[in-house]
Amino acid sequence: MFDKIYQFTNYWITQEFLCYGVGPAICFNIGFWIPSLILEFFIRIKIFESSLIKYDKKSGRKEKLNSTHKKITLKAQILKSLNTTLGPTAISNSIISYLISKFILFKEGDIQKNLTYPNLQTFLINFILLELIGDFFLYFGHRVQHEIPFLWKFHSLHHQLDTPTPISTLFIDPVDATLQGALPMMLAFMILTPHPFIFYTYIIFRIAEMY
Repeated sequence: MFDKIYQFTNYWITQEFLCYGVGPAICFNIGFWIPSLILEFFIRIKIFESSLIKYDKKSGRKEKLNSTHKKITLKAQILKSLNTTLGPTAISNSIISYLISKFILFKEGDIQKNLTYPNLQTFLINFILLELIGDFFLYFGHRVQHEIPFLWKFHSLHHQLDTPTPISTLFIDPVDATLQGALPMMLAFMILTPHPFIFYTYIIFRIAEMY
């Protein structure tokens, strides 16, 4: 069994579109849907109410949540998040990620180097650097949308929610998703060019951190 897994992973990381196009998209969905669905379940259990944010004395989290769902239903939020993770923007970002790896970062034969798996030290150093670099670009991508009126038009969609819940974290415009999600991670990847498995781990944790 382990031999088959090893053979499959070796095959995967030597196929550029699978490795740098499909792989990041899968990790993006893992990092979003698994934590968000688990947290959506827990925030609806009464014993966890005391740990939720209270916005003011008059209206608690539940009241704000009900108010939000009257304006934008939970179904609409889920569909928008599905579109963000699996729709045209996600597909185009996967293609761009593949093209970056094929035509900008790696020369012919370089992908074979991925067959040498990183040790723990290399993994941790690259992971931490990815987090720091990606976080810097994420901050910048968020900041410019608040300060430039043209970009605020896209970012303001997210602010229509009185109180976001985990599932509505990706209730955002495609431009917003690119500036705060795809672009920061791609830039961090381009700067460090880490092993794909390190990049995958970073994507999962980066998306999961949004909650």
